[in-house]
Amino acid sequence: MSTSPSFARLSHTVRSIAVGVGVMAGVGIPASFGLVAYQDQVAHLSYRTELAAERLAEYIYVQGDTWRFSENRIADMIGFTRIDGRQRTMRCSATCACRSRRRNPP
Repeated sequence: MSTSPSFARLSHTVRSIAVGVGVMAGVGIPASFGLVAYQDQVAHLSYRTELAAERLAEYIYVQGDTWRFSENRIADMIGFTRIDGRQRTMRCSATCACRSRRRNPP
């Protein structure tokens, strides 16, 4: 049985569409879930950073110029927002006011 040119062209088109749909389902859907999870994590960390910044700004406003000498207090105040790794609090002059490292539990 011989195949006609129109049937061969239709078969090629259907297979091309099937490959495209397969690639979109296999790559596109997991990638979109990953993108949504990434954006959620960024929003969560941004919120925690804003909380720490507001808390620190209020403390600096109340303490005036003496806040620069209370490095331990600043580290305790922003400790609730700490994530794995290190965290630095910077002054307006781009110098480090406080550094803290999270210690891994034994």
